[in-house]
Amino acid sequence: MYFIGSNNAFIANCWFDNPTNIRVSSSTATLNSTIQSGTNIIGGPYIGGNLWLTDPAQNISEWGTEGEYPGICNESLEIPGFGTDHHPLKFNQTADFTPTADFTLTPTRGTAPLSVRFTDTSTGAATAWNWSFGDGATSTDQDPVHTYTAAGTYTVTLNASNAYGWNITTKVGAVTVTSSDGGGSGGGGGRSSSGGVTPASPSGSEPGQSTETGADVPGLPATITAPDGGGVLTIPDGVVALDASGVPLQEIVITPMNTVNLDAAREVAEEETSAFYFGQYAYRVEPDGATFDPPITLTFNVPIEIWETLDAENVAVMWQGPDGVWETVPIASIERSETHVLVSAAISHFSVYSLFMPRIVQETPVAPPTAPTIPWVIWVVIPLIAIGIILYLWRMRTTQVR
Repeated sequence: MYFIGSNNAFIANCWFDNPTNIRVSSSTATLNSTIQSGTNIIGGPYIGGNLWLTDPAQNISEWGTEGEYPGICNESLEIPGFGTDHHPLKFNQTADFTPTADFTLTPTRGTAPLSVRFTDTSTGAATAWNWSFGDGATSTDQDPVHTYTAAGTYTVTLNASNAYGWNITTKVGAVTVTSSDGGGSGGGGGRSSSGGVTPASPSGSEPGQSTETGADVPGLPATITAPDGGGVLTIPDGVVALDASGVPLQEIVITPMNTVNLDAAREVAEEETSAFYFGQYAYRVEPDGATFDPPITLTFNVPIEIWETLDAENVAVMWQGPDGVWETVPIASIERSETHVLVSAAISHFSVYSLFMPRIVQETPVAPPTAPTIPWVIWVVIPLIAIGIILYLWRMRTTQVR
């Protein structure tokens, strides 16, 4: 970034990640010198200075140390001819900087033509946005305005991304458009169902992570597929979906988990006396505390080549309780196609769910008994003793003859 003749600029909570972050010429801009509570650009609890990466002369966020304020460096960074960032943000190497996609829209219903304003509310410093409005139109603007010209109920999808990854949110039945002559809405992209053995994604959307659902919410039945395609939620029509406070649920999120971070699962895997070891499919289904009546279906979509390496008759679906203990969920069905195996379980609440495989105990083979062997020392010592005796007797006889 170049600052040439920049006066009275105030620079804070910015992300600099370039071989050369800042070059300055005749500028009197100001870098932040205060700390205040609030979520910063990388999700930390304090807003201080800026995040400085990559540039070997200005990468303090990579090597600086945290002090009194979590996520804020003890050290400061001086930019020659520009100023001092007194409180640079600290880069956490283990943090997940993938954004979490979300958005609002207004209005949600009206007569055609209907212009709807979409506002990105994603967290995690997204740098790119890809929208699908459910009628075939798309946009890469952060906060687009889209006009629906035909009656229907439309599903809207946002894919928010940055250099560290991407995240998708899909809101089923987000927009309802009626015809200007007063007619009802036609079919749109808000309904989906399973087809054959392989579950389908919501019509008109990418494999996504969230959907509006609940009693009397348009767009049911619906199927929501995680971005990796391995986890699928199927929500039938007539389901009463409530959040933790008993209010009809407005959004569902299914997110694939990084299995390396599942500490409790690793403990199960490493405990030699445990009956199961961790599979490789785990999903967090949110919001926490949500309940469903009747239960909905969570399906693990396992490629056939992986399934054939398992003890398939003894797989288990488990969920992680509030105390971190994994508990078994009864498997409702196991269906097999030429390419995948679908392991389905009925769930009535949200948590982290994982596919576990039974631990296979390898018995140590018992070696057959063998005949006792004579140590080599005996083979050497006995002949030497015999030779010694023979020499002794020979010498005694020779002495007697004389």
